[in-house]
Amino acid sequence: MLLERRSLAAYLVLLALCGSAMSQAQSRTAASAQSAGSTQQNGGAALAAPNTATAAAPSAVMPSDLAAAISQVERATHAAAGDLGAMHVDRWKTTGDVKQQTEQNVQSLTRNMKAALPGMVQQVRATPASMAAQFKLYRNLNALYDVFSSVTESAGAFGPKGDYDALANDLGAFDQARRALADRIEAFSQQQDSELTRLRSVQQAAAASVPVQTRKIVVDDSTPAKKSAKKRPAKPAAPQQ
Repeated sequence: MLLERRSLAAYLVLLALCGSAMSQAQSRTAASAQSAGSTQQNGGAALAAPNTATAAAPSAVMPSDLAAAISQVERATHAAAGDLGAMHVDRWKTTGDVKQQTEQNVQSLTRNMKAALPGMVQQVRATPASMAAQFKLYRNLNALYDVFSSVTESAGAFGPKGDYDALANDLGAFDQARRALADRIEAFSQQQDSELTRLRSVQQAAAASVPVQTRKIVVDDSTPAKKSAKKRPAKPAAPQQ
C-alpha cells in the first residue's frame, strides 16, 4: 500500500513538472509574439492595410453539466490548497518517517494543483468537445484523490482535529468533483455513440439508394456452319518417253 502511494505521489510530481514546462513554453511563446507585434507596429505603420481588423474565432460553447463539474474542481482545489498550506506536519505526534512521507505527499499535491491541474482545466475549457481532455483531467483527479485520502487519514490519526476536519471536507469536495466529471464523460460518450450510430445509418441508407448496375453477358451457343473444303485440281501426268 505504501509503495502504491509513493507511486501516485511520483505520478503527481511528473504531472506537475510537465505542467510547469508547458506554462514556461506558453510564456516564452507569448513574449515572442508580443515582441514581434511591437516591432511590426513600429516599423510597418506606413504599410498598414485598409482592413486591419481580424475577426476573432468563435469560442466553443461549454455544456452546462461540464461547466458545473469544472467549477466544482476549481472550488475544491482552491480550498484544498489553502488547508494543506496551513498544516504543520512537523508538530504531529508520530514518527519521523510518517512525517516525511506526509510532507512529501503534501508537496506533490501542492505542485500538481498549482502547475498541472490548471492547464488541464484550461484545456477542457478551450476544447469542451474533446473526450481526451476530459478523461485526462478525470484521471488526474483520481490520482489527487488517492494521495489526498492518504494525507487525510494521517491527519486524523496523528494531527489536530481541525486539520482533519478541514481535509475531510476537501476530500469530500474532490470526490464530488470527480464523480460529476465522470457522469459528464459517461453522458458525452453516450452522445458520441448515438451520433456514430446515426451516421452509420445515414451512410447505409445512402448506399442502399444507389442503383446497382448489372452487366449482361450474351452467350452465342449456335454452332457455326462448316466451310466446305475446296479440292485442288489434279496435276497432269508426265508424258512417257
